[in-house]
Amino acid sequence: MSAFRAKLDSAEALLGCVITYPCSGMIERLRDDWDWFWIDGQHGELDYQDILELVRACDAAGRGSLVRVPSHEPGWISRALDTACSGIMVPQVENAVQAAEVVKAAKFPPTGNRSCGGRRPIDMWGREYADSANSETLLVVQLESPGALENAEEIASTEGVDCVLIGPNDVKLRLGYLMNEPRPAAEELAEIESLVRICRKHGKLTGVFGVEKEQLAHCLSLGINLIANGIDARFLSEGSRRLSEESRAIIKNHSS
Repeated sequence: MSAFRAKLDSAEALLGCVITYPCSGMIERLRDDWDWFWIDGQHGELDYQDILELVRACDAAGRGSLVRVPSHEPGWISRALDTACSGIMVPQVENAVQAAEVVKAAKFPPTGNRSCGGRRPIDMWGREYADSANSETLLVVQLESPGALENAEEIASTEGVDCVLIGPNDVKLRLGYLMNEPRPAAEELAEIESLVRICRKHGKLTGVFGVEKEQLAHCLSLGINLIANGIDARFLSEGSRRLSEESRAIIKNHSS
């Protein structure tokens, strides 16, 4: 099965890039820059077939694939795992009750109640893929509200949860900030530090999204395991804008 979990356990930190568009060529083009790809089935423009092809592209590129599912619905969780991805990410987990329900959907017995029979995992590894899936397939839960952060201890202590990741944008909105309004970096770092301490106490991995380069070294010193600080949409918009502005400036100078 996937070697991603072993790599994650042995590495200082793994850098990830979010994929929101249904383009497997994006992964082929960017694979040398990133250790893993966050396949965004929640907010990205992706259906099931798109997610499957993106997971296949990650496999071909030798990179980890974490599929963010759109909800806690067990059918979606099972379907995403049947792509044979390296793991899944479940958004907006608020408390231990929700965490336990997610575990129930994502893990095979005796830990959970996931159904065995995924076509792609069987084709790749045989029916015995279920024997090691619980330990080798990563379950990441996202904490995306102040209330969820207050419940971090009970969520992280839930058996079957492998990693906890902060969703900073939703936390910011729920604190009353506008989306483009800066939030004090010290507040965000304090939340990350607290989460790392809690997760380390319970033997769980930690992840962050959207870390700016000024915060990256501090996150590494804390022992963050998963860092997602790239996104396809940003690369497209910034690269496009830069070339357009440069070209229009040349056109303007030429015509004046």
